[in-house]
Amino acid sequence: MRTISVVTPPAIEPVTVADARLALGQDAGADAPVLDLRLRAARELAEAFTGRAFITTTFLVTLDSFPGAPIEEWWDGVRDGVPAWRRSSITLPRPPVQSITSIKYTDASGVEQTVDSGTYYLAGDRVMLLPAMSWPSFARTATVEVTFVSGYGDDPEDVPAGVRAGILAHVRDVTEHPNAAVTAERVDNASVTYGTARASGQVVESPGGLRGGAADLLRPYRVLRSGLA
Repeated sequence: MRTISVVTPPAIEPVTVADARLALGQDAGADAPVLDLRLRAARELAEAFTGRAFITTTFLVTLDSFPGAPIEEWWDGVRDGVPAWRRSSITLPRPPVQSITSIKYTDASGVEQTVDSGTYYLAGDRVMLLPAMSWPSFARTATVEVTFVSGYGDDPEDVPAGVRAGILAHVRDVTEHPNAAVTAERVDNASVTYGTARASGQVVESPGGLRGGAADLLRPYRVLRSGLA
């Protein structure tokens, strides 16, 4: 089991208020705070739907324990099972991962320790052990904390155009149809909102609360995984 929380939120949204005004054909006005709120909400829905971080964000993931796989185990690529390197690696949520800030744990004596950064490296969204290295074997459960930085970059221009278009599509629909019905529930640690879309005069469910065709624009960016390990 794992939990994830935001340590440092993005300093800017992937779509700025100025860009949204231009796309929506709006003049500058007093409703800028409303538009800013809608842009932020759209970005959060889009990140939850895709499983990604867009603008540079620092996250903290708490794990029950370190992954356990003796380094000498092997997998021949034919037998059923999981390769040892995968069982001993940590997959981080919300890619693209930029860097690892620290990996900390509480040892058997209750003292917080930091894993030597020279024992692991980042490969995509996986924290991999270097050859002949292993994770601490005397860590208390539920005390492994990985702090890492994710996102395409610091500026809106770093975010793929399709993602920004998806955010704008949702904001446009919410702006033009503010009273469309929505429901919400909590899933694990996240609040998920389900909105509605209109098709042929009927109301249909909109995936992940995204409206105005945003889900179709964002779907190519979804992170699909068979598991969290």
